Amino acid sequence: FAVKRRYEMVYNNREDFVEGVKAWAKTPKEENVLMRGAVSKFNIMPYQGFEDEDLEKIAGFIFDNDMEKPTWCNGCGQGNYQNGKMGRKKGNMRMQNQPKNQKNPGCRMN
Repeated sequence: FAVKRRYEMVYNNREDFVEGVKAWAKTPKEENVLMRGAVSKFNIMPYQGFEDEDLEKIAGFIFDNDMEKPTWCNGCGQGNYQNGKMGRKKGNMRMQNQPKNQKNPGCRMN
């Protein structure tokens, strides 16, 4: 869910999306990171050694299909996410028009 949403912000067509996912999977390096929050929390993923053909199938599947939104993410996709500002500034995710000192109770990412 989050990977698809983040990659769609950068790659707006299937071909570019697939190439972007392949490029990351083949060379997972700090300078290629799109999901900075995940990397800061979990570090860079290890190289997996998938064949290009398999990466194309995986990335194509992600692009072509709706990913199920996790139940813990009721408020995700609002606020910074829907405005395409994900990862551009530090701070807690907030729903639009939500006071700065109030966290989104439906999102584990607070």
